[in-house]
Amino acid sequence: MIEQGRLFEFVHVEKTAGTTVRSALEGNVDTDNMYIYSPSADRLVPCSENLQPQTSEAIERIRGIVANPVLGPVVMKFYPFIDALTKKRMFRLSPELEIPENARVLFGHFTATQFDHMLDDQPIRAIMLRDPFDRMRSHYAHWVRNRGQADWRVRVPYQPAMSFEDFAFLPILQNYESQALGGLELEDFELVGVTEDTEDFIARMLDRLNTEGITVSDVPYIPKKRLNTTPPNTKSDRSKPDDGFVRSFATFHAMDYELYSRAKFLVDLG
Repeated sequence: MIEQGRLFEFVHVEKTAGTTVRSALEGNVDTDNMYIYSPSADRLVPCSENLQPQTSEAIERIRGIVANPVLGPVVMKFYPFIDALTKKRMFRLSPELEIPENARVLFGHFTATQFDHMLDDQPIRAIMLRDPFDRMRSHYAHWVRNRGQADWRVRVPYQPAMSFEDFAFLPILQNYESQALGGLELEDFELVGVTEDTEDFIARMLDRLNTEGITVSDVPYIPKKRLNTTPPNTKSDRSKPDDGFVRSFATFHAMDYELYSRAKFLVDLG
């Protein structure tokens, strides 16, 4: 069992190596004390229930099926039915949105302050950030590949004709990484990482968990391979936006660029 200590919250901004971080947590922390947030169900469910499998093997199988030109459309057609069954199980496990007494780690697509009203003590906040343009391209590629079906913080209805350029300028996605801070400053996070240094971030995270009395494995597991990455042959990867679009993108997401720059500065400071 994990000893009592402050709650650890990892704010998973979509397409910022969060799946790799989750794999490290699953490989080092007692999953009975780790809870995953589902935005669509608005529930915290125990990671040990594997309602949202994140192992490298599961991810590769799912990616392979969805990418298959024959099986992919069939699977995605039935996704709403599968998703509804998953939600029903979540509601049975957690009739209300609450933080279980045994919870030591929260992980998921939530804003950093979402659970503050449920906590007596300030949690250990952690977040990973990524170059805004690269993150958005990966976000779009995932959205296209999964036909808009994803249990993410912001759900964008699928429109087959929507281009990356149009997607990138959706108001609901403006400064998407900054939105995840929930009004906090980056300095309010005790652990900040950038995707270029994922392995270093995971090592620092495990050290911090030990410091707070959250026991990790005797031989820490640190994934050497990035999980849930965007396949290199997706349409959005091959497209080459012009310089004017890139400049407009930087202006539209200016807060995210400033945030990412500060994150890199903090990482360099160590």
